[in-house]
Amino acid sequence: MDRSGEHYDVVVVGAGIAGLNALVAASDYVGRQGKVLVVDRRASPGGMWNDTYDYVRMHQPHPFFTAGDVRWNQGHRREHLATKNEVLQHLRHCLDVVACRTRLDTRWESEYVAHVERDGMVDVTVRATDGTTGSVTTKRLVKAFGYDVPTNPPLQVSSERVRSVSPDEMDVRSGAIAQDSAPVWVVGGGKTGMDTALALVTAQPGRDVRMLVGGGTAFIARDTMFPTGRRRWLGGKRAIQYTSDFSLHFDGTNEGEVLDWFLANGGISPVDAPRDFAFGILGRDEAAALRAGVTEFVHDYFEDAADSETSIDLVLRSGARRPLDEGTWLVNCTGYLSRKHTPYEPYCSPSGRVLTITDRSAVTHLTSFSGYYLTHLMMRDLLPLNELYELDMVELREKAKQALGPAGFTLSMHNFGVFFDALPTKVFLTNQLNYDLWYPMPRTMAGAVRFMATRRRAVARQRVALDALRERGIRSGPLAQS
Repeated sequence: MDRSGEHYDVVVVGAGIAGLNALVAASDYVGRQGKVLVVDRRASPGGMWNDTYDYVRMHQPHPFFTAGDVRWNQGHRREHLATKNEVLQHLRHCLDVVACRTRLDTRWESEYVAHVERDGMVDVTVRATDGTTGSVTTKRLVKAFGYDVPTNPPLQVSSERVRSVSPDEMDVRSGAIAQDSAPVWVVGGGKTGMDTALALVTAQPGRDVRMLVGGGTAFIARDTMFPTGRRRWLGGKRAIQYTSDFSLHFDGTNEGEVLDWFLANGGISPVDAPRDFAFGILGRDEAAALRAGVTEFVHDYFEDAADSETSIDLVLRSGARRPLDEGTWLVNCTGYLSRKHTPYEPYCSPSGRVLTITDRSAVTHLTSFSGYYLTHLMMRDLLPLNELYELDMVELREKAKQALGPAGFTLSMHNFGVFFDALPTKVFLTNQLNYDLWYPMPRTMAGAVRFMATRRRAVARQRVALDALRERGIRSGPLAQS
């Protein structure tokens, strides 16, 4: 249906986790008589989950990957780690919930082209996959691009005697890679690399599987953040404790020391001496299975697979070369996060009518939180908000990769304090994204009380750390300063 020229209360570009959280938040304000449009380049909601590798499972228990107050309705146990298809089913359910709350239009297989603000409204130009363009008018626009995670292509290699593939194009459990016994090198030590190596060593015990892990990645232990049984009452470590502790140890310059502290206080990794952390979660049983099943973990970076006169060599950034068997598989699991060089755009326009959720102007480490809280602020005409800090995660990754985790948590804790002062308590009480809801209500409430009592002192310290990042040449601070 051609909806060119129609008027909306809110237009949301993007139906991934950031866009769905924006939609749920907006629906609280526009009501049943309001009109909302969602635009997405894919044919259905779900964002990156439509494109990612088939054997992916969630890092955290499934209830906390959602949109605002929408609960899962698939009947899983609380600790279940949802599969790709289960996640997509739930995200479609989130959109259905929004459709019950307001008048929702959808424009699939279409992309945002441009917008213009005039006379208190926003004109938005959209282009369909067939090349036709149209425009709509809205009171508020949310460009929920999020991290805009791309799929991984196979690694480009010089040799024709090895096989280079991407997990996004081949299921390593059942594709051609699973039908022979040639050695496998998993290139990348983050969560995708761990998922891929675990799938391989589980499906084919004893196979020669090696990992090229770069600096090595540390993870939060799922068993610590999400304990089961009686430990939910007496043990574990709540998410807000993790993020608070990171922020209180980080001064904007000491990310190496913070990682050492983390590894001594609940961080895990299947590799020795990891030097990176990017918010990932891993179970202790998974780490143990990887340590037992992976033939070798190599701390270095991929450059090429090249033929010499006598061998095929894996060429590494350090200058080292490792011999490869003919027919070896290379699986590209290099990192996805904050790699795209999209132009910088502040998280909101001066009028507060256009909200942009990207990693170039991040206000939390997770775009789901940003979509939810920033949309609440926008709908209440509270944007721009001078107290909020933005952080350019792309610049951060390029200039201080080790600081990505500590800085992201510090940014979130700082801005959660700002959100708490600006928004009604109901916004927080109904938010199912809160990992602390894993714990019994008395522990959750006690943690919330401590957060409220200490947040002002903590915010001052967090601001110092974020300002120190700006002094290192990384965009960080209030919009007017960063």
